[in-house]
Amino acid sequence: MQLSDIDFSEHLAKYRDHEVVIIIASVGKAEEEWKEQIVCGICGFPQDGAGECPRCRLEIEEKAKELRARREREAFFREIEEIARKAWEDFDQEDPDIQSADMG
Repeated sequence: MQLSDIDFSEHLAKYRDHEVVIIIASVGKAEEEWKEQIVCGICGFPQDGAGECPRCRLEIEEKAKELRARREREAFFREIEEIARKAWEDFDQEDPDIQSADMG
């Protein structure tokens, strides 16, 4: 017989083939160490109560922030590339003699 993490089997073995009455009564609130801990199923972080894991939430927020910053950098470089491409095209169209003079 087991109650939570306490095993009564060894103690009750000596009463084998006897009628036994076991009374369980609450005598007060459980101490913190006896309270059932809720653990995040993803990272294993112990939590005070049910709900979203604070460690996982922080990790998700950090990753989202990194992804947003990466997208902003990529958009910035695409914009610079587009400006440079247009400037180069405009330069080529302005004076075709400069291009032929450079070549030979």
